[in-house]
Amino acid sequence: MMGVLSYCLWLCLRRGSLQEVITFSAEEVRLETGIDAPDQTETWERFFTQIHVTQAIHPWYRKTVELVHRGDSFEIGSFLTSPEKEELIKSLYDMVRRADAAMVRHA
Repeated sequence: MMGVLSYCLWLCLRRGSLQEVITFSAEEVRLETGIDAPDQTETWERFFTQIHVTQAIHPWYRKTVELVHRGDSFEIGSFLTSPEKEELIKSLYDMVRRADAAMVRHA
């Protein structure tokens, strides 16, 4: 019984260590996910990548944030609390605005 409990605790701690790193550039969006190092890396063309925010259908549910590229979507921040998810949404839109402004200055 203690072994099962220890394993469950280990799974919870491991899931709490999950990280997602999003990098925006003028040409691409890169999403790296993993625990200690990136286990999975997705790279999309920035022009065809959108940020989709789906509002919660009930107060008990959370809104979802997805990066969508040509029909393929990847949910980000699923482990965040509601206030943290609001901060994520704000940060994403700020990064997009800064990347767009930098692209205009260099053109």
